[in-house]
Amino acid sequence: MKIAKFAIILSCFISIGCASIEMVPQTFKNYSINKIQEVNIGSPIIRNENIKTLKGRRWVGLINSRDGWEYTERVTDDSFREELIYTGKSGSTIFISYREYRKEFARPAFYHEVRYDLSSSSTVVFRQYRIKVIEATNEIIRYMVLAD
Repeated sequence: MKIAKFAIILSCFISIGCASIEMVPQTFKNYSINKIQEVNIGSPIIRNENIKTLKGRRWVGLINSRDGWEYTERVTDDSFREELIYTGKSGSTIFISYREYRKEFARPAFYHEVRYDLSSSSTVVFRQYRIKVIEATNEIIRYMVLAD
């Protein structure tokens, strides 16, 4: 009995010094190059995410937690998401909004409304993205991402 108590106490003291932090990068794109896609008005044509999360744990004791560990998760300052959102059409002109996020929050300075006249070209270029518009209505846009 004394040996079991001693082993538990010893393992608690050994574990107190243990803590870990892990960087977990996650990338997500809602599109594929050279694949025809379709979205409704108000939906992202392009959504590109590069989220980095710091996951950690530290020993807080069995009194403070079911398993003795406190778990934390925090999005890093260099996490990034950008979206090109289809917002409609008037005549031969389509409207696209660009939004940029840092640490999951929209940045007002990084919000742009852009217009493209499809009568002059069916290819839309914004920053590094090149998009071929196949069909656009006030309900949907059918397109193909040519380059990112």
